[in-house]
Order: sequence, then C-alpha cells, then structure tokens
Amino acid sequence: MQQLMAHDFQKQYQETLRVWVDLNQRLDLPDKINLDLQLIPNSPAADKSRLKVELENAGYLVRFYEHDETVEAYINNIETDIDTIWLHEKRTSEIALSNGYEPDGWGFLDPSTSLK
Repeated sequence: MQQLMAHDFQKQYQETLRVWVDLNQRLDLPDKINLDLQLIPNSPAADKSRLKVELENAGYLVRFYEHDETVEAYINNIETDIDTIWLHEKRTSEIALSNGYEPDGWGFLDPSTSLK
C-alpha cells in the first residue's frame, strides 16, 4: 500500500498526456486500438503470479517477456482517446504497485492485429 500512496499519478498522467498529444499530432489514429501496458518489478517482493491473477481478474490479458522481468497487460479493441487510455493505465498501475511492480510505458496496435 505504501508504494501506491508514494506513486505520483499526476506526473504519470501528464507524461501520458504529452505522449498522447504527440502521437495524435503525428499519426492518423484509428478509432479503436489494442492497448498494451508494460510493468516492471521494483521490489524484491514482486509477485508475478499474483500480479497476473489480479490483472486477469480486472479483464486484462497478460504475457511475460522472455528476455527480462517485464509483464505486459493488454486489452483489445478500446476507444482511441486519452480518457480511455488513462483509465487502463491507472488501473493497471494500481494493480502493479500493489504487487511490487511499477508502470513502464504503454503502446498500441490497430485492432486488426489482435493479440491472443
């Protein structure tokens, strides 16, 4: 719980907004995207199994990177707007922080490339 309270969600939101504005100005974004959110361990007590269960219970698909400890949560076919992206980023960040992980960025694909 201490990690969650110490995390600066306002700073995280401002960075998300900055990235969103930049992408929106440079790209012709589709109406829907598949959003992926990367999470990395930040504590020796990081619990990958519990993180996976909690993310899946919240409606996210989960995969583990082979080359490092990154966990990726993703959700397919969501609205392409800052409010929806932030909703999912904040939700996954809260789950991550309560399991010894922290957010490490996000990205997206066009829904025609759905992840399974």
